[in-house]
Amino acid sequence: HAEALAFQTTKANDFEHTRLIVTAEVLQLQARKKQLEAELAEVNQHLGTLKIRQKRVEEDERMFADTYSGMLGTMLMDQEQLASTIDDLSRDTTNARAVQKLLVDYQAILGGLQEKEVQAVGEQQVEAYVQW
Repeated sequence: HAEALAFQTTKANDFEHTRLIVTAEVLQLQARKKQLEAELAEVNQHLGTLKIRQKRVEEDERMFADTYSGMLGTMLMDQEQLASTIDDLSRDTTNARAVQKLLVDYQAILGGLQEKEVQAVGEQQVEAYVQW
């Protein structure tokens, strides 16, 4: 009976020791769990913030692409219009130079005719004077 009592006491002590170890480990793991849950909450909050920022960046990028595409299209149309205007002005300049040359030639022809007319009139007056 003494052996049974000693065995029982040893076993009770073993169980108490094991229970204390397990309880300490449980408390340690519960503390670690709270720490990890706090870190997870912080990570989730940061992740949520980054997802919102990511959506904003994607939206800004899409808006920029749309705006840039529109501006590029407008610039290309403006470039085509400017090229067309330059072509028109070049043709107008060529035409204006041709008209100017015609006017200069015309003026020269008229000037030559006027000189001949003045000379002819002068000769007629001299003849009329001489005959008088």
